[in-house]
Amino acid sequence: MKPLSGWKLICLVFLALTGAICLPLPARTQASLTAATPASLQFQPGEIRVLQITGEPHSIQVVKIELGGGLVSLRSPETPNRVLDLGRGGRLFYAVEMPETGRSNIEFSSSEHQRPSDVRIELVTPQFTPDQRVHLQAAGIAFARAEMARRHQPGAPGLTDALALYELASGEAAVVGDSSLSRWALTQEARFLLFTKSSFVQTRELLLRAVVLQVKDDAATEALLYKTLSTCDYYLGRLPESISEGERALALYRETGDQYWQGIVLGNLITGYAELGRSEDAASAAREALTDAEQTQDAAGVVFDLTEMADLSRQQGDLQTAFQSFREAERWVEDIRYAPLVQSEIEEAMGRFYVDLGLWAEAEQQLQLCLSHTTADSALALEARGLLARTVARRGKLTAALQQYDEAIATSRKLKLLPEETSLLLDRSATLLQAGRAPAALADARTAGKLSDQHTPLSLRIQSQLAEASACLSACTDPSQSAEIYHRALKLIEESGDREEESIAYFGLAKVYAAQANYSAALDATEKALTLLEHSRSSLFSRRLAANYFAEHRDWYALGVDVAIRLDRLHPGQGYGDKAFQFSERARARAMLDALGDVELNSSDTLATPPALLLRIAANENRIANEKARLLSDASSSKSASTLQALYSEQDALEAERPAANGSLSARNSDRPASISRIQSEFLEPDAALVAISPGEHATYRWLITRTSAKIEALPSMEVLLRHLSSLQQALRQGAPGLRSGEDAVSYAGRVAVSNKQLDASLQRAGSLLLPALPPTIHRIYIVADGPLQALPWNALRTRCGGSTCYLIERYTLSVEPSVSVALALAARPQPERQQRAVVLSDIVPASGNSLPRWSTINLLPGSQREAHAIAKLLPTNQVTSLRGPNATSENLYRSLSPNVSLLHIAAHTLFVAGHPELSGIALSADHDQRHNAQGVLWLHDIPRLNAPPLVVLSGCATQGSDISGEELNSLAQAFFFAGAQQVIASNWKVDDDATADLMRDFYRNLVVRKMPAEKALRFAQLNQLRQHAEVVDWAGFVINGVSARTSFEIVRR
Repeated sequence: MKPLSGWKLICLVFLALTGAICLPLPARTQASLTAATPASLQFQPGEIRVLQITGEPHSIQVVKIELGGGLVSLRSPETPNRVLDLGRGGRLFYAVEMPETGRSNIEFSSSEHQRPSDVRIELVTPQFTPDQRVHLQAAGIAFARAEMARRHQPGAPGLTDALALYELASGEAAVVGDSSLSRWALTQEARFLLFTKSSFVQTRELLLRAVVLQVKDDAATEALLYKTLSTCDYYLGRLPESISEGERALALYRETGDQYWQGIVLGNLITGYAELGRSEDAASAAREALTDAEQTQDAAGVVFDLTEMADLSRQQGDLQTAFQSFREAERWVEDIRYAPLVQSEIEEAMGRFYVDLGLWAEAEQQLQLCLSHTTADSALALEARGLLARTVARRGKLTAALQQYDEAIATSRKLKLLPEETSLLLDRSATLLQAGRAPAALADARTAGKLSDQHTPLSLRIQSQLAEASACLSACTDPSQSAEIYHRALKLIEESGDREEESIAYFGLAKVYAAQANYSAALDATEKALTLLEHSRSSLFSRRLAANYFAEHRDWYALGVDVAIRLDRLHPGQGYGDKAFQFSERARARAMLDALGDVELNSSDTLATPPALLLRIAANENRIANEKARLLSDASSSKSASTLQALYSEQDALEAERPAANGSLSARNSDRPASISRIQSEFLEPDAALVAISPGEHATYRWLITRTSAKIEALPSMEVLLRHLSSLQQALRQGAPGLRSGEDAVSYAGRVAVSNKQLDASLQRAGSLLLPALPPTIHRIYIVADGPLQALPWNALRTRCGGSTCYLIERYTLSVEPSVSVALALAARPQPERQQRAVVLSDIVPASGNSLPRWSTINLLPGSQREAHAIAKLLPTNQVTSLRGPNATSENLYRSLSPNVSLLHIAAHTLFVAGHPELSGIALSADHDQRHNAQGVLWLHDIPRLNAPPLVVLSGCATQGSDISGEELNSLAQAFFFAGAQQVIASNWKVDDDATADLMRDFYRNLVVRKMPAEKALRFAQLNQLRQHAEVVDWAGFVINGVSARTSFEIVRR
């Protein structure tokens, strides 16, 4: 009886294991190989070459394959497809069984997309005995079947069977004496466990088995072994060992001359170097890895290296470079074959970046996408889940966050991942502290500290100490214990150079010193923390990123305000009050000051912008336009919001590259937050006062600044203030009560009287809470307030008037400012001479269908016709551009806003969707290229691109059934400020259409005929409405932001 061939033997073994059936493959012939003619094959990307082998029927022939570079796959009739990923210098012996014809085929194919590949093949059958050939063939078939599972190919065996096949391949190779193949099989089995099951301990055991095998002249297999061992030890927290093993792998790949694998190992070393505090080595490895990946046309390598470089930049405080690296990585993803795997890594890294910036919605979106693209028990999923828990916690869902942390920590312990467990414990500690469970938070921080000491990654040791110090401040009886831990952390930070962690440590010390009443030390520590913070924020050229990163640290500025005011009380007249005011202005104004500084930079940049960047900008704009069109015409387009968010973020990054490319950054940061002395000398007239209200850590503070004095008073906390003001805000939202069915006039009048009395009482209470006693010489007030206080009807608050009370507007002219520093910046803006022209946009044509799924139906505003007619009557025809009805489009608006225009009036609905600026804007008539049933929109994000005139008036009202918050109105005003406006008038809530028309008629008569400044014109228009007994809600909602603009018109009598 003829003995079973290796092919048949392995088929029977595998059949017993899996029940699968092995079938030979069809063959194609392009070249032949004999003992006398070794073959060298070169492949273009994706090319397939078939090599014919000849020999005695039923014999087993052996070929020696040497890899010259590139990824190559091979298969034969009895052996499944197998990717040879050893890299340049790798070699293997491959057994092929001859059929009756004495001819068989080996099919080689390139697995590359861009770079070429090459192999050298030699027939070496005589070097092996017939028995060795059988075992060699069995090893090859088992290896190939196991690799099918690792690469998730159709018909692949399951996990248990794949592991058995790897072991079978290693054992069969050992029988032959092919230690290289045995080592390779063990290494691939380890990689299978590492990347499929995250079984790190078992993986390491396999790799150590491979290490002890004695192999000569096999640098490629040894390099792959140490590369894999380096990755495994990194996840196990053995950083020094991981670095050493990675450097050994790198040296071996340099020996073989494999640039592709050099780049991969360098990319892996970046994080290890960074976590050990070797930042220069990390940066050097990142640059070299990216160069290698680009030169070898390895798109996946480029993406990985850019992501690592982004994370390195983030740690060093260069947030804008980090953001641009992430965006560049996303563009490369389209060229990657295994995009979901690589994309999930980018999504996790982007999620982490957004978490650092406090962009919680964007972070949650990226992390959810990451979890959908990766396996549930992978290390990457574990990291993403931990970040997602932190994101949920910051949204106030503490119980849900703690549950997610519990599950993630249990998984990390199951996988025996000490670094991940340490990080998760630190994050859970912060959440427990937020939930008021300080002892439990301290316990988690100390457990994390013990774990970090075991594997000594510098970054985790620092983070553990920062967490312990923070928890100790609340849980320990002696604050000095917390200070001692912070100082220990700062010594470690000197080794790492991490600016972010240094700023956190100084902020923590500031809180400790404040608790000890050592306010001078607290002030110094706060200033150090904020200087480091603003250094990081200053690298963000994107207004949106800078503002969000900035807002995330408002409590740091609040502590500075508190500490400086305490010092001012202890040491009056020594400038601490001014320091407190500057802290509050820094919190409000920095991001917008930078943006205003950029407005002048953008006008002449186009010619200097690189052509490639212009093409990317154009492509981004085209995609945004398409997504807007889809949103406006497709009510089922639920993904438009998230898509627009991503596209707008990309647009920010692209615009940020303009000044980076042109080097025109000198104007940035030129305006510092205003000091009290500068406000008194440069801003306030003798009859003007500034009332600024800013939250501190424990109280709210009010500044009253006049030309000759400055006073600070403590108010209740912001939380208490808002609770007292809630009835006023509710009354303003509801407006005058409506007539009930069957109600008579007397009853209705009674309810209206009660409602007005309640509103008046609320206005009285708000006035007594917020307004200071003003000197009798003051006639103008600038209001600067935070958050919800911006939406208050400041002009309608009740104040003392002799022996009684009156509305604030009856005594004073008011302006509401985003910050006094911004007001100073606006006032300092050059105001070129303009022809006195007005653009009036009115009579918007609503969409014919319900094409705005996120907004309620847009109604006509009949009063807008009256407004437009009133303005037209006051101005000569040649000084007014009227965009009415179907002509009231964004396209015509852009075209009409020439540098000669000094006034823009828009009588249209303002569309706000809370939390979604990408879905907010002003409803206009549809542009000519839009569908007939689509709604035109001047999008909030596009407003800064307008050539806005000095004065902008928005006389429409909000839709969606809710009012515009003060912050949203402020963002609308800021958008026009970015576009060049000096003053913006708009309403904080819905106002009756007819009442608005009456108010606007009076306003323009005061502005044009009486030549009043805009702020006085609005005041006297509102006073006229008050004298005519108009409802408070009908006139008090309109506020003016900014500083006086040139808007006087030449009057021609008609």
